[in-house]
Amino acid sequence: MRTSGTRRRAAIIATTIAGLVAVSACSPVTTDMNYAPSDGVRASVSTVTGINLLAVANDEGTRANFVGAFTNSGSESVNVTLEIPTGTIVADKTVAARGLVDYNQDTPLSLQDLSGAKPGTFLTATIKAGDQSTQVRIPVLGHREEQGVDHYNDLVPSGE
Repeated sequence: MRTSGTRRRAAIIATTIAGLVAVSACSPVTTDMNYAPSDGVRASVSTVTGINLLAVANDEGTRANFVGAFTNSGSESVNVTLEIPTGTIVADKTVAARGLVDYNQDTPLSLQDLSGAKPGTFLTATIKAGDQSTQVRIPVLGHREEQGVDHYNDLVPSGE
């Protein structure tokens, strides 16, 4: 009796392990994937990647605060600029080799004269890294309340 019980238990354990291995083989490891997990977008140019790029605008679409980050995977520093459609360069920073420049809620970039880029639209901007450039459609958000929490209220520009 013990032998058949032991064999049955071993068979169940082996089947369970085989099932778990099969399921995990079919599931990608999302921490290894490059994606924008929030409301912003990603953009790459040369060795520079823009991460979670977004703008939070006033209701009129005349002013916004830009948040996001730029990383440099290269072995040399790279000058990175962000230019909005009016031709205004709003960011001009050197990103160190394997470094990060972060424009977050505490240090957003103020964007002026957006030509009506209201919440719900996109702002086409140009990112330049060294002598290469790419255009990116940055989502323009406004304040948004979800379950009593207004995620972007602190980033909406105030005043004139």
